[in-house]
Amino acid sequence: MSSVTDALSRLFSETDLNRVNDLAESNFQNLGQKYQKFIARVIRVLRDNFPLSAVYDDADLAHLAAFADVISHDSRAMMKRLKEACTGCGWCCAKTKRIVVTEADADRISRKFKKKREKLFTLQGET
Repeated sequence: MSSVTDALSRLFSETDLNRVNDLAESNFQNLGQKYQKFIARVIRVLRDNFPLSAVYDDADLAHLAAFADVISHDSRAMMKRLKEACTGCGWCCAKTKRIVVTEADADRISRKFKKKREKLFTLQGET
């Protein structure tokens, strides 16, 4: 048993872990290359920003990233906010209901879709 699996088994029931692991495996199988690229980028971000991640191998970090992705849609929004995690693949933007972008990004995206910024985006604090 890997150290990540061991740690997760202390936090979650075996039934919950099996369910999440099945969903994570389904993501890897069904979503293919984009998902692999997303998980690989998360691993690079963890390695670059969190020196303690060195105690885990890439397989453990992939398992941890996939687990976090399955249990929380907010993880995609979090990764989107971490600019260094953005690969430009569209995964985060397509899979979350709330992303944070700069005004420059909002202008660029609006031009690309040929729509007014107000039709595509809500300013933080507006409903």
